[in-house]
Amino acid sequence: MHEKIKEILAEENVLTICMCADGLPYCANSFYAVDWQNNHLIIIGDKSTKHLQMAMKNKSVAGTIYRLKGAMHTEGLQFTGKIIETTAKQYKELYFKRFPFARPAKTSFWQIELEYIKCSLFNKGISKKIEWYKN
Repeated sequence: MHEKIKEILAEENVLTICMCADGLPYCANSFYAVDWQNNHLIIIGDKSTKHLQMAMKNKSVAGTIYRLKGAMHTEGLQFTGKIIETTAKQYKELYFKRFPFARPAKTSFWQIELEYIKCSLFNKGISKKIEWYKN
């Protein structure tokens, strides 16, 4: 994975995740942690939420992570992957290490298995794209 993609993933902490089920799209925002070994994003959420109900029907998701560095300087990631519920202890610890305030929450953990990432960089009219694909 390109260093710029890793930098954005490490420095930001909120993503927008998008899913589609029964012909209808839906998006939600979520804090995330990163499993660098497996290229997974870890989020939490209650199974009763609309976006996770949809994700249980269709595991394919897309999402974005965006940062505004100034009026003419933006950076962002667009990604696709598969989302599945996880009970892996290491994912809970990764998440709680980054967001200790979430520890009391009684919720489910979800892993997004990244398949593709496009990094878009725009600075003063100059645009650059970096892509990453799962092997």
